[in-house]
Amino acid sequence: MPAHIPAQDIELRTESVRHLLELEQQNTDTAPHRKTVARTYGVDEKTVKRWMDNARAHGGTYTPAQRKRFTLTANMIDEVAIQRGNINATWQRLTTHPYEDDPPLPCLATFYSAVNAAFDKAFLEGLRHGECAARRYTVHGREIFDHRNQVWEGDHVQASVWVNVDGQPAKPWITWFIDGSTKVVPGKSITPGFPNSGSIMAAARAALARGGPYGPFGGRPQTVRIDRGADFLSTVVSQAFGNLAVPLHPLPPRRPDRKGTVEGLNSAVKSNLFQGLPGFIEDAPPGKQPRTRPSGSKKPTSTDGLMSFKDFVTKVERWIDEWNNRWPKPHLGDRTPAQAWDNDLTVIFNIDAEALHTYTLAGPDKPRKITNKGVQWKNNRYTAPWMNDDASAGTMVMLRHMPNQDREIELYDATTGKHLGSAVATNQATPQERRAVRQAADRKAKQISRKRERAEMLRIERHAPTTTPQPPRFAEAMSHDQAAQYLEDLDEPPAEPTPYRDLLPLPAPTPTWAPDEQAKPAPGPLRQGRAEPFLLLPPPTASWAAPPEPPPAADPRSSH
Repeated sequence: MPAHIPAQDIELRTESVRHLLELEQQNTDTAPHRKTVARTYGVDEKTVKRWMDNARAHGGTYTPAQRKRFTLTANMIDEVAIQRGNINATWQRLTTHPYEDDPPLPCLATFYSAVNAAFDKAFLEGLRHGECAARRYTVHGREIFDHRNQVWEGDHVQASVWVNVDGQPAKPWITWFIDGSTKVVPGKSITPGFPNSGSIMAAARAALARGGPYGPFGGRPQTVRIDRGADFLSTVVSQAFGNLAVPLHPLPPRRPDRKGTVEGLNSAVKSNLFQGLPGFIEDAPPGKQPRTRPSGSKKPTSTDGLMSFKDFVTKVERWIDEWNNRWPKPHLGDRTPAQAWDNDLTVIFNIDAEALHTYTLAGPDKPRKITNKGVQWKNNRYTAPWMNDDASAGTMVMLRHMPNQDREIELYDATTGKHLGSAVATNQATPQERRAVRQAADRKAKQISRKRERAEMLRIERHAPTTTPQPPRFAEAMSHDQAAQYLEDLDEPPAEPTPYRDLLPLPAPTPTWAPDEQAKPAPGPLRQGRAEPFLLLPPPTASWAAPPEPPPAADPRSSH
């Protein structure tokens, strides 16, 4: 039985033999060349001659005899697919129920070799665990982005940790976005239960707005890559990004390699954060039972030893801060995402805070009227203190809200579009919120009462008193309080008093400043219609007298 020759060796031998035959056709002595080929392959020169004879017999192409190997028939290949890549189950099935036209079935080891030769590892994993498992063994490369905010990728990831949520164990979900070029995480949202379009809107608002807990990252991206989940493809999300002129790019189904940046982020948070938290449960590979630590795959019956939801959110925020500012990435040139962001000089397009607040909410549907019971929506009434301070019953407003929540809404003026404020459902408002609404109504009533009393006072006709016979005349003079109130109503500041009126009199001069009795005061300049004398300064004291100059010293040379 001929030995098995690797395919690479066959190709090399074929090329060498082809060259020897060409030399032979040119009447060239091939003996030195045969020795060189034999020495290269470590064989005898006679073996090289046999190779040349084999090539002549097969039309000039070296074709060695290969060992006969068992290969799968079409029926066997279908049976492997029916058994979902289980080779042992396929062999047992073919042993008990063979096909009529197929050759005899070999032993199990030979059948294993035939299956592995017919299918690559990716194909077998796909038959066993689905397309997602097969993609772990396929080559898809890594996409290169030119600058920051060129492409964002968004996704959900469920925490592999049981958390105490209001006394019940639950595994929260994280919704976040990541910049494809710098690997910066500009924003996220965490939902105790299953995420929805509201989770996406909250994460998008945090990512698009610059500043806050995530630093200077954010701005308007050129495009956002998402999967084909129902929440990402919802009308609310499409309209929100469309209003901000940010196109969404839905990726093909079951193609996580098309958004490898956010998938890498999901894997990193599972391995770097979740494994060190209490209540961690290891995710199982597709088609396998999960290995648990310590609580198991089943939902815990109590929350003993589990961290609170608030503590979980704090740890996730701290981990994101370390991801952005402390951990260098090899594909970023050993720079942190924050350093890569700062080194990128691409212009950032900021989004107005008011527009960001407005367009990341669902709605509006139609104009609604504020009544004395508030605003009606979804069989509920919504009230707020500002309805008694800045608006009143009868005002037309437009309603927007966070998706999948009806406790709080945002109201905008139906004419100008100005944001008026938030309103809370009356059946879900806290006692403090209901008390604030009542206090605002009381303040409004007191303001109206004071205005009415002041108006009544202004309507009273006042007459000036008289001591001589004359017709009655109205008093035109106003008191100081009335004038101040009148100017306050007109929103005009009161006039400043003249600087030199109502000055306090100077105190009496001291004896040292008394004027000379013999000196007559000279008339001073007119000041307010009267002449005032100037005070004369007293004579200087002895300490101000200049000392006499000393006589000049005699020159000793003059005596000679």
